[in-house]
Amino acid sequence: MKVPFKTDINLDNGELIPYYQDKHLTKYRHIAKVDSMQFEVIEKIRAEQPVEYILIISGSIHKNHFNGSNCKDFPLSCISYQIEYLTALTGLNANDMYLRNLEVGINVETDFKVYDFLSDNLIHYKGKEFSRYDEDSTGKCLGFYRDLHKNYIVKVYDKGLQYDLPYNLLRFEIKFRKMQSINKVGIYSLADLSIHHNQIKLVRMIVKKYDCILMNETLTEKCNHKNKKYFTSVSNPKYWTTLQKQKTNIEIQNEKKKFALFKKKYCSNVQNLLKARIVKKFDELLLK
Repeated sequence: MKVPFKTDINLDNGELIPYYQDKHLTKYRHIAKVDSMQFEVIEKIRAEQPVEYILIISGSIHKNHFNGSNCKDFPLSCISYQIEYLTALTGLNANDMYLRNLEVGINVETDFKVYDFLSDNLIHYKGKEFSRYDEDSTGKCLGFYRDLHKNYIVKVYDKGLQYDLPYNLLRFEIKFRKMQSINKVGIYSLADLSIHHNQIKLVRMIVKKYDCILMNETLTEKCNHKNKKYFTSVSNPKYWTTLQKQKTNIEIQNEKKKFALFKKKYCSNVQNLLKARIVKKFDELLLK
């Protein structure tokens, strides 16, 4: 397949316009769009040295497989197909295509309206409140995210609302901005993503991050005035923000365990049910 790259050109003299230049180095950027992926070739020219080329591919292989949408399941077979497609398109070995960032998510159907549930019940992630998505061009807000030290972003949002689906679909997603934690599980290149035991370790990492979410529940059992007062307090994100400033990590973990036991006894257990659906869906996708 021929890929039509575009480069900035000076229309007066027909010369390429560099996007970076000093007395030692000149860089040109050549960009092409293929399906929903962007291919960017950085051409580096130094005096008396061979020209160096770097290929950067940006985009979602999930969306690329489904013509721009990521609301459908993306099983292992589809991942492998997209990796083979990219290697055939570029002529490169997948082992030589290194990952600079990675986004991993899972879609699960729910029996409740996703955005309303998240708005009412998300408390915090690792001690800090979630931020609300900006509204899109139609005025819709899809959900919430938590940005952690520029290393990764946790996203929980209404995928059904995003694509106007006739059913409720929740997406839980981690966007890794830095690769250290991904490298620790043996994933460095595109080829590493197709290795089954790497995928299992990656899934475990994602589920572990889900467990870091503190979520409220709906009371389903009667409780006394003291317990209701406790529930009102711990349901407020400000309670945990204050706790984070005043207590040690051990004391905070003990408070979380106390809240978990309370929810197990008096509440709807939605967070654990969601976790079970997430794990089940991951298991299904790794077998397809």
